[in-house]
Amino acid sequence: MDNLLYRSKLLGLGAEITPAMIKGTRDLIVPLLPKHDSQKIAVRRDIKYGPDARHRLDLYSAKDSPDPFRPVLIFVHGGGFVQGDKHSEGSPFFTSLGDWAVNQQFNCVCLTYRLAPEHHWPSGVEDIEFAMNYLHRNASELGINAERFVLMGQSAGASHVASYVVHCRKLVKLKALVLLSGMYDWTTMPLREQEISYLDTQDKSELQKRSTLEGLLNCGIPLLLSVAELEPDFFHQQNAQLLVAWQKKHGNLPHIVHSISQNHVSVAMALGLPNDVLGPRLAEFISLHS
Repeated sequence: MDNLLYRSKLLGLGAEITPAMIKGTRDLIVPLLPKHDSQKIAVRRDIKYGPDARHRLDLYSAKDSPDPFRPVLIFVHGGGFVQGDKHSEGSPFFTSLGDWAVNQQFNCVCLTYRLAPEHHWPSGVEDIEFAMNYLHRNASELGINAERFVLMGQSAGASHVASYVVHCRKLVKLKALVLLSGMYDWTTMPLREQEISYLDTQDKSELQKRSTLEGLLNCGIPLLLSVAELEPDFFHQQNAQLLVAWQKKHGNLPHIVHSISQNHVSVAMALGLPNDVLGPRLAEFISLHS
């Protein structure tokens, strides 16, 4: 599909994250994706990493030439803290992301986690800690390299990833960190119902403690930030706030990708497509830092 036509169709869906926008984005992207090649890419689904029914992960690797020394891209999906999954039967997402990673000479893990309103902060921190410890402990059996983990999250997943890095007492070693349209300062974020249901508080002092902006500045992990062009203003504000604070502290900026002609949900869905701005930069960033 022509890039201008693709952009026009996404613009027509609007930036607000609604069921109609999400469905429209999926309907636009699905026909453009290459089909999963099961002869080339091996997938181990629903590996249990913790005690809850949603503590599941999928592992993607090259089928004919498995390489345990490749970087491992670990992806945490979004969904506004209240929905989402690593894979749904009949959907190409996020198998398409795993396929993209393997085609870039990486191994890939996509994981899911517990959801609000049943589960509140810090369940996201705990779930990623479960997953990372499992992957590190079982790396040899899984055929992955525990020394080359790159952790990436999108939207609520990016917020969970940031919380893991900032609030987990004992991190598994990370070579790099990728945050796609996350939320990092709960005191300046216009909280919607789903954020309130996960954070389980509107007290300013508690929101400050649960924020991650200051901690990210001091994490010492190479960072790539991405924000999409066509998404709600508060995502731009949250990322700009982090960039300003980063520059003030470090005198420079982290790696940044402004995903032109993408919306909030399309960025991870469209990896590898001709209109994908993030993919080449992400592959370069992972190769550089892992």
